[in-house]
Amino acid sequence: MKKFFVYFDKKVIIGSAEEAEKFINSLTDKNEPGGRKLEVNDNVHALLKKIYQDEQAGGKLQTTGCSPSSFIYCYPALADTTEECEKAIIAKEEADRKRKQDEEIQEKQRIAREINERRKKLAAMPKGFFTVCLYATVNFSYKYYEYEGYAENGEEAYKMAVAKLKKDFGARLWDYDSIFDAEIIPRLLGDDIYSL
Repeated sequence: MKKFFVYFDKKVIIGSAEEAEKFINSLTDKNEPGGRKLEVNDNVHALLKKIYQDEQAGGKLQTTGCSPSSFIYCYPALADTTEECEKAIIAKEEADRKRKQDEEIQEKQRIAREINERRKKLAAMPKGFFTVCLYATVNFSYKYYEYEGYAENGEEAYKMAVAKLKKDFGARLWDYDSIFDAEIIPRLLGDDIYSL
């Protein structure tokens, strides 16, 4: 099984951990004037053995002689030449970035749907007295707050609680629970009390 190693402008495809060690030991640190010779240490020796046991494995290696900001990159060899490997890795990284962006968009859309569903439920509550319980960060402290009042529905009760929180703390208010996280307890004109 072959791996593709990249150290600055040096790019090679290597078929074994032993050959990889010889390659690393032949390098000099590119970040240092005069360049210190790199040497495979015990950690990198063990990591190379592990990398060559798994076809999909790769990693960022830093060994004796590497300056703090220089790494030897190891990837699964996705092609037969270094040029093709480099193109394949760039394409794979781009596809991974795109997939991650798509997942983030889907997660944001899911959260937006949940918040909208919560808003609908709160807006459907009958008018009455509400207790809104939420956590807020004021200056450096994270505290629990409760606000009570009469509102047309649960959503309005939340908005009123947030307005009161902003009025009470002004610029010292850094953050507070969203409408999705806050507990909104209606106290209906009967004996029924329930929570959303």
